[in-house]
Amino acid sequence: MTKMCEYLDGSAKNGAVSAGSRCLVVVGGVQGLRALCADSWDFSTYELVICGDSGQDVARTLGINPDVYIGDFDSSPRPAGQTEFADGRTRSPETLAAVPITTPSDAVPGDGVEVIVLPVAKEVTDSEAAVDLAYSRGYRHIDVIGGLGGRLDHTLGNLGILAKYAHTPARLRWIDGYNMVSLVGPGTHTVPRNDYHYFGLIPFDGDVQGLTLAGTRYLVEDFTLVRGSTRGVSNEITAQCATVSFTSGRLLMASSRDLQISGQ
Repeated sequence: MTKMCEYLDGSAKNGAVSAGSRCLVVVGGVQGLRALCADSWDFSTYELVICGDSGQDVARTLGINPDVYIGDFDSSPRPAGQTEFADGRTRSPETLAAVPITTPSDAVPGDGVEVIVLPVAKEVTDSEAAVDLAYSRGYRHIDVIGGLGGRLDHTLGNLGILAKYAHTPARLRWIDGYNMVSLVGPGTHTVPRNDYHYFGLIPFDGDVQGLTLAGTRYLVEDFTLVRGSTRGVSNEITAQCATVSFTSGRLLMASSRDLQISGQ
């Protein structure tokens, strides 16, 4: 297990992507960088690191070396590298799976980086473009550092990206020092106990029915969690893993810990 702040080696991977391959996306809007640095992560499972615009400042702070930079670079300088241009259009996951935004260039040396430049006036945010790029290149396990702090419209938009990929094979999580968020559909889901103290469940777009919890401080069985209710907030995982099962609806699953204002 390596520390979050240790150097993450990045190099252009031009080969085929296996079904279990993992991609790390780094964007701006990160809360709790110090807390994030204190956590332990195994970065050997990430085959590709994509950095969205101001995420390069976050990556630099965390000691992460990206393979690909993408964005309009209105928040941070454009890095040096093999430069390509994309149109910044909205694309569905189905389109992205069929036609990648770009493919890695053979001209990129093994120790070099790709730089994909988007127009400032575009249909997607840099964060969505970065996630789309990961999906278009075949990655189905995508963790995004950042995007949960700062401007509220960006944060809500990023939660919407979870919905965009909810009906695809992708497993997408948004992570910062205080939160780790994913969106899940009906079925049984196992959540390991981790460095985040609280565990919250929030109905996303309707009531969640047949909800049963195991391995948590507050238990329910065959329960209906009504949209707009805060009943699922501030639970805790008490076992090695919590089990969440439900029959209909969609749940935002949020692992969280308290914000420390000083010394972030």
